[in-house]
Amino acid sequence: MVYMKLSISHTDLEQLRYVFGLVMLSPHGLNVAGDQIPDGCPLNYDPVAICHQMAARSIVLYCVGREPSLRRYRDFFMGLSLITGGQYIRLQQAKLLSQIIVLVAREEVENENLMGHVEDHIHLELQRNAMASVDQLSTSLHDVLRLNNNRTRRIRYNGREIEPFTDRARRISYLHTLAEAAEVYREGMPAQRRASTDPEEEDVGTITTADITDLDEVTERQCERLVRRSLARNGQQVRERDDTEME
Repeated sequence: MVYMKLSISHTDLEQLRYVFGLVMLSPHGLNVAGDQIPDGCPLNYDPVAICHQMAARSIVLYCVGREPSLRRYRDFFMGLSLITGGQYIRLQQAKLLSQIIVLVAREEVENENLMGHVEDHIHLELQRNAMASVDQLSTSLHDVLRLNNNRTRRIRYNGREIEPFTDRARRISYLHTLAEAAEVYREGMPAQRRASTDPEEEDVGTITTADITDLDEVTERQCERLVRRSLARNGQQVRERDDTEME
């Protein structure tokens, strides 16, 4: 997925609910050394703007990235996914791809079953506080879903939870153009270069298995994704918390 383009008919859009972005090559437009197309797509397709269009149409993006070669771009693709309420999934063995696709379908069924509860809750919360941030809405939603014993499923790899969204990925998800995202991405490049060579404390190692949980409590991370979906679908403003800082 070097460039992203919405070339889907209106009829297909009515049925489409999630898409996979299989990322095999580094993205253009982040203006990093060696990028032969530093300004992004020559046809002016902006992946950040397109993700916002997808989110407004209730289309959820799952970026599946070939790692470790794309590890330095993980925050960028994680941010694109979060715009739509999706997530970034690391892929190290091609044989897992078909399994991941099936697992995503199973998770999405459960997530969409919750959206009525999510939208009702956000409607009430915004009536109380029209300036509520995504963090505030996610926290209150998590409390309500836990109190009501709502359940969903979560994809895992190597029997462990998928890593949380980074602060830089969150910052990117609140932006609206690739140029803005490139600025945020470049700000963190020194730390990113260190991360590309140093082992991660929370790394799951080489990913050899993927599975999905039984019906389980909705996590705060999932609530954040559900809130982002609901706000985008209903044309409501997505407010970032004031203290968001890049890692």
